[in-house]
Amino acid sequence: MVSLALLKGAETQCAPDNFVGSFKSNYAFVARNAQHIEINYDILESYATNLPALALDEILDADHHFISGQPEADLSYIIALDSMNFGSGFQEQIKAEGYDQPEGFYFKVAGVLKAHYEKNGALTAHDLAHFTALDVANLLGLPDISANPYSFRLASKYSSSVQEVGAYVHAYHNGSFSEMIYACQGRAENFIHMLTRLATYNDSSCYRGQRVPFYKRAISCAADLQDLYVSQGKTLFSDIDILPCLADCDIPHVLRLDNILKYDKELSEVIDTQSLIESGSAYEVELRACAVHAVEIMAAKSGRSAIEIDRILWHRAQEEAYKNKAPHRCETKFY
Repeated sequence: MVSLALLKGAETQCAPDNFVGSFKSNYAFVARNAQHIEINYDILESYATNLPALALDEILDADHHFISGQPEADLSYIIALDSMNFGSGFQEQIKAEGYDQPEGFYFKVAGVLKAHYEKNGALTAHDLAHFTALDVANLLGLPDISANPYSFRLASKYSSSVQEVGAYVHAYHNGSFSEMIYACQGRAENFIHMLTRLATYNDSSCYRGQRVPFYKRAISCAADLQDLYVSQGKTLFSDIDILPCLADCDIPHVLRLDNILKYDKELSEVIDTQSLIESGSAYEVELRACAVHAVEIMAAKSGRSAIEIDRILWHRAQEEAYKNKAPHRCETKFY
């Protein structure tokens, strides 16, 4: 079980003033100073305006996601899923170790977790707090983690993340996911701030002496929870539209192929040869921040939210035309 010492201070719920706004100024700073990426500002408005809308059931589809109508079980599922919503840099390695993921890694994890909830019931905060790397491996059907190093590393990272959020909910919210959500007072900003007090969600980097917070999985979890509530005719967070898009590998990949982002020769070669990019490096920070900043401008010009644009671009990344060329690779616990 994760040490509760790691959670010191995590009971604080209210985000500081301009918490999300401060992220966006940092993305703009990176975009202005980027050495390897240029944004094609001239076409952002027309590009965003012409993106096809997604139906809600395309985002949180019942084929891959557990949706029971029981609040505690549904909240547990979404929070557990987003605690394991990373691993893009591991996909090729664990595939080489024998792991089958024909639909893509996210859908594999979502579907396996859905099946577990339907067969065995929802995982409690106590369950998550004690979820070992072997439990993760057995749940996902990973290759033998005693003999396959990448499967072991991924299972261990998943276990650490799941344990930490489970321990937090158990210690500070009486083991209740519903109480955790209630403490956020209807604001996604508070929810994200709460999660990012945990080490496995504290996704930030340093660029030219400036801290750049991305918080991809925390923002993703807030958006997923909102989608869950909207699918049931309710609203959870009143401020979901202020959130930036998710800083992962798929969004910059799509924007590159759609001529929104232009990489220099050096970065293009690194990505096209599928060389591993170091987490927190200038390459990685520019890839993530320039993509998020471009989407932020699209949102402002088109009247669509950054989260809506993010959803559309992520689904575009699952199309064959975009899968034919691989996105950047980075071994990280944040996406």
